[in-house]
Amino acid sequence: MRQINRIFLHHSESPFSTTFEDIKQWHLNRGWRDIGYHFVIGQYGTIKIGRPVSKIGAGVYHHNNDSIHICVIGDFDKRAPKTKQIESLISLLTRLRMKHDVKIHNHCEYTTNKTCPGRNLAGMLSFLDKESKRPIRRLIEVILILLEKIKGDK
Repeated sequence: MRQINRIFLHHSESPFSTTFEDIKQWHLNRGWRDIGYHFVIGQYGTIKIGRPVSKIGAGVYHHNNDSIHICVIGDFDKRAPKTKQIESLISLLTRLRMKHDVKIHNHCEYTTNKTCPGRNLAGMLSFLDKESKRPIRRLIEVILILLEKIKGDK
């Protein structure tokens, strides 16, 4: 089993209606052997397993050997993620952090030409202790409050 030290967060930068299969086809069309992400979270919070965690992903150039890549479907520079997506992401991150001693990173921390995982998703997770393994139930509560506020502001 390969050593996992980091989790990278991504967004698909596409409509919520984008599917796991769409993303996989985009990656295959680039000449990749499989989808680059290990997990993809759809618009209703469904978590699809992509590349096996035992295999090196393709998500951040030169930073894939020791990392897991999670993509949340949507364009989070333009809109906020859906509540179910946030709940699923937090659940997945919690499970992965229990298994691996990892730090969580946004894709944009390692490139100058991307905002990935989008300002709205990165902003929601900015107060997440990206190194702690402690339970994050309170984080879920805070994010749900923020989502309700965003809905109320529209």
